[in-house]
Amino acid sequence: MFTPTYPPPSRGRDSGINLNKPMERGIVVEIRGDTILVETGTASLCAGCSASHTCAMSPDRLSRRLWMDNDGGARVGDGVTFEIAERAVVTAAAVVYLLPVLMLIAGTVLGASAGGRFGLGGDLPSIAGGIAGLLVSFPASWALSAVMKKKKVAVPHLLDITRREGGINCG
Repeated sequence: MFTPTYPPPSRGRDSGINLNKPMERGIVVEIRGDTILVETGTASLCAGCSASHTCAMSPDRLSRRLWMDNDGGARVGDGVTFEIAERAVVTAAAVVYLLPVLMLIAGTVLGASAGGRFGLGGDLPSIAGGIAGLLVSFPASWALSAVMKKKKVAVPHLLDITRREGGINCG
């Protein structure tokens, strides 16, 4: 069970915060049931990402919005600190980016092999196999993403809440 601390905890050995995981800060902008929508900048975790300019979470390229469980009773306007497990980020990236490439390669190899068995020459069997593999990868990626979402694999984890007095966010 989450227990918010005021003021924010120290970053020492016994603070309960894992210093090896990247942490983010944001502001609660909406509450729906037991979840909160947190708006955060793209500066820290997104800075090294080569796909940050195409990120679905930051269409304005200035901020992103993330849904997470409201384990600590955060309110609109509260500042929050959260983390996303590195393993979850890597797994999500593999599903979205690596799986289609692997399926394209596998389809190309299988297409070439099948073409040889049926006496079809040229590159057409390889091209057709590659396209088939790529087309199969999209629903496979979507299905794996849905499973990850259901199991909350890549959901941000709320660590701390900083209350804003009077509901005014002072940055």
